[in-house]
Amino acid sequence: MNFWPCPCLITWRKRVRPVAGKINEELDQILQSVVRIELLTFFQANPHTRDTADGLALRLHRPRHQVEMALNALSALGILEMSSRRVTIYRLRNSDLITSYLQEQAGKDISGPTCGQDWTFG
Repeated sequence: MNFWPCPCLITWRKRVRPVAGKINEELDQILQSVVRIELLTFFQANPHTRDTADGLALRLHRPRHQVEMALNALSALGILEMSSRRVTIYRLRNSDLITSYLQEQAGKDISGPTCGQDWTFG
């Protein structure tokens, strides 16, 4: 008699996989936000830097694909400028854009309730 795999285990896996997929998507979004913040911080401290995705990945100690996705997002926002050469070079378009972007992000209420307040959902 073969008891493996147990039918209850198969049912459990079917329920868990979609949840695990959603968690991975959320973690990917958080990771991309962290990489974008690291790039913004780097360019804020080094506003005259011009570098490739490979070079910036080395500087940030991040995989190239993560850095490249973040660079494309920041370029789409107009914070970074991409050269249109054989090798793409990224540079800061305007350091004031970083300051305003960070202030805008800080203005979003992402904190929980302060002391004495209740969590309410609805």
